[in-house]
Amino acid sequence: MAVRHPRVVIAFAFLTCACRRNEPVEPVAPVLEISFVASSLLPLSTEIESIEIGGISALAHESESGIWLALSDAHTPSRFYELSVSSEGGALTVAPGGAVVVQEADGQDPEGIARAPWGSILVSTEGDAGREPFLQPRLLEIDREGAFLRNFEIPEKFLVAGSPQERGIRDNLGFESLSVSPDGKRVFVAAEGTLVQDGPIAGVGSVGFSRILVYRIEGKDLSEAREYVYPLGPFAPVAEFQEQEVSGGLVELVSLGGDRLLALERLFIRELSGEKRDRNQARIFHVDLSSATDVRTIDSLRATSDWRPVVKELVLDLDDVLDRLSSEYPRLDNLEAMGLGPELPGGGRALLLASDDNFQDKQRTQFLLFRLKGV
Repeated sequence: MAVRHPRVVIAFAFLTCACRRNEPVEPVAPVLEISFVASSLLPLSTEIESIEIGGISALAHESESGIWLALSDAHTPSRFYELSVSSEGGALTVAPGGAVVVQEADGQDPEGIARAPWGSILVSTEGDAGREPFLQPRLLEIDREGAFLRNFEIPEKFLVAGSPQERGIRDNLGFESLSVSPDGKRVFVAAEGTLVQDGPIAGVGSVGFSRILVYRIEGKDLSEAREYVYPLGPFAPVAEFQEQEVSGGLVELVSLGGDRLLALERLFIRELSGEKRDRNQARIFHVDLSSATDVRTIDSLRATSDWRPVVKELVLDLDDVLDRLSSEYPRLDNLEAMGLGPELPGGGRALLLASDDNFQDKQRTQFLLFRLKGV
């Protein structure tokens, strides 16, 4: 089933009271098409090498081996899983093959994974602004066996400072997204939500602004190149819910080459009264950086209106594929991971999504496979 939407170009210059540089912006091009292929659920309490599989927060495909690396946000031991993924006859098979423990990352809340062009692995961590002392977000390098190699420098504006907090990532809204460009020249990292100094977080009727941090790859080193503003919200409440709380953010990026990205946004809606139901939602956007302002030198987005955010176009609302999911679990779980894989028979690239089950019995580790055309 091919899922298409009207070309929705979200230029948040028109949605904020500060009127952020409201010059016209061109739509994202070329057009992308995403069609549903298959879904799969991992059996409850699945283990590999006596390690429970769960908490999947990021995916990366190894072209040389065909294996998918699935990073868990488990606090201890920090780890990623090796998965074999195949699709035939409308069925998706996900077979765990191994688990690799990530050294010097316990308790760090790892959220992003990507293969470096020189063969090692990059991992981003969310950090923890709610603990004392602060646990800062990290971008680190490990080898294929999980051994720690080094940390890369993080710009100061992302680091937690002050009591009460005056700067940096918010608690549980740190570095969720990580991607390496197909040409091996850039690394993209993004915070899930608004930095403290940049303003309020997104919500119902309110807009927030994440930052996408772009590093230039120079040999085996990274140097900060640019920063862009990624707009979030406003989020819509669920019509049939009574009093409710809606939270969401940017949970994954996939570089498509050049200034084009795919972005995965995740929402969680919790009913505070009545039946106290909850619901996960997710949307995929096509993002264009080409007309956005480089905000590296802007410490606080609230301090000036002289910037323009990225342009983003809705490509897929995951609610549109609910009727294609397994009757065993006909709802979206907490989708956090998204990775671009190999060419599929019949054309297009594999786009794999996975959920973080939070190691909760009422949730499931869910895999959704799509065909992506237009890359």
